[in-house]
Amino acid sequence: MIVGPYDPLMDVRLVATDLDGTALSEGLNMSPRVTAAIAAVREAGIIVVFVTARNWRSVAVIAKSAGVGGMAICSNGAVLYNLDDQAVVAAHHLDHAALVDFMTRCREVEPEVAFAWESAHEAFREESFPLRSPPLSKIYVASLQVSPRPEQHTPITKVMVSHPNLGAEQLLERLRECSAVSLSASISGPHFLEVCADGVTKAFALSSLCDSLGIAQEQVLAIGDQPNDLPMLEWAGRPVAMGNSHPGVLAAIAEHTATNLEDGLAIVLEELLLT
Repeated sequence: MIVGPYDPLMDVRLVATDLDGTALSEGLNMSPRVTAAIAAVREAGIIVVFVTARNWRSVAVIAKSAGVGGMAICSNGAVLYNLDDQAVVAAHHLDHAALVDFMTRCREVEPEVAFAWESAHEAFREESFPLRSPPLSKIYVASLQVSPRPEQHTPITKVMVSHPNLGAEQLLERLRECSAVSLSASISGPHFLEVCADGVTKAFALSSLCDSLGIAQEQVLAIGDQPNDLPMLEWAGRPVAMGNSHPGVLAAIAEHTATNLEDGLAIVLEELLLT
């Protein structure tokens, strides 16, 4: 059952859904009910866009199993990927000098931090960066190359920061002032902090995509569960928080659905098709 206000007459033309903790029940798994609901929404002519912190490699696998094509927003908005053409359409990069400065300052504050970083086509990690799975998928872990530092000739789209004793929220507080320039820091789970270029968020990428498709903000239904979803949820015409959401997300978003283990996304989509 959905709890909270929504306008049943709202003309939804696009559904933007997070993956982990939202469309996925566990790991890379999407339940049959969620898969069927997504297919029904697409058959009704509504665009479904996966909007996720994951990189495009694992998103492509998930989308294939769900029968979803079109565009996907990956790496917290830093990469736009065409699932049909299997190609990166757009990528937003961190300034290399700002990135090196950030990593240096982080290590001065917390010497035990470890980093991983992505370009639009490759993924790298320091040897000390932990290979947790979850939250890191086996596909992602397999793609990680060990490197001592980001190379200047490789444009970086996202950085992950881990610490053996500090969670993501503690890291965010400790490292907030570690950059001489503004960066977009976000949390998609408890284990590590994620950093993109200034202004690059899920909302930034979703707004740009909707503009290119001629879809108005009020015609977008967005659903998610973590702090990195909040910019997207607050931007969308109809935001929905999963029942398993981070407390800050539940407090900020009025409409709630069931948890991901209870097919909360499917409940929203099924009711959408009944209106």
